Formats: sequence, structure tokens, C-alpha cells
Amino acid sequence: MKKKDIIKHLVENYNGKRARFSDYDVVFQKDGKEYYAKILQVSSSNQITINSTIIWEIKSGRISGVRYKATSSRMIDLSTFRRYENKVLLFTDTPYRVLKYLNESDLVDVSNEHNVHGIFYLDSVQKIDANL
Repeated sequence: MKKKDIIKHLVENYNGKRARFSDYDVVFQKDGKEYYAKILQVSSSNQITINSTIIWEIKSGRISGVRYKATSSRMIDLSTFRRYENKVLLFTDTPYRVLKYLNESDLVDVSNEHNVHGIFYLDSVQKIDANL
């Protein structure tokens, strides 16, 4: 789903307001709570690595055998986004996988979890009702 379609869906169905020049894209309400949503452009060939509580990395690449070969990457700084109470990261597509660093050398696959370091992440706006 495109970023503008996600914003339109949140504004229409969850009484949301689009934010301009802010750390988040949309603020919406569900069950009396305000949620701050940031929308990240990802595709099914991206791998997301959660380096720490504030640094997430989105790698673009392809699968080569059992390995994932990254061709490029970009870092996402969530330090200013973390100050909000109810935080949600929405992905435009389901990424290949989501990994989280446990320490300097150990990674764990957290693709089936939806809450990491106090931030909910979802790959579909339809999952908002089930997970929030």
C-alpha cells in the first residue's frame, strides 16, 4: 500500500490528522488513545535490522542461496520519535524479515513480533485493530 493511501485510511477510519514537518506522519485515535504513526517505505526485498532502541537499518538486496546480500542500506534515527507515548511504525509492504541485535554479534529474528523496544511495527493497516 502506498504511503498516501495509508495516511488516507488512517484519517478516514481512525479520526487521524496528518502532520507536516514533524517526527511522525499521522496522529490517530483508537479506543480513546492517541497513536503517533510514522510510515516507512519498505518492499518485500528489504531486510530491517533493529540496531538499538533508536537506530533501525533498512537494507535493500536479494536472496542468494541461504544468504541475504545487501546492495544498499539506510539508517533511520528514531530518537525524536521515541518521546511520544504510543508509537507505531507502519511499513508500506511486508519486509523480507525483521532482525534485532541482542548484543554485538547475536541477531534474532523478530518478524512475528509486533512490539520491539516499546514501538509497535505493523506491515498492514488492517492489523491495527488486532494488535493495538
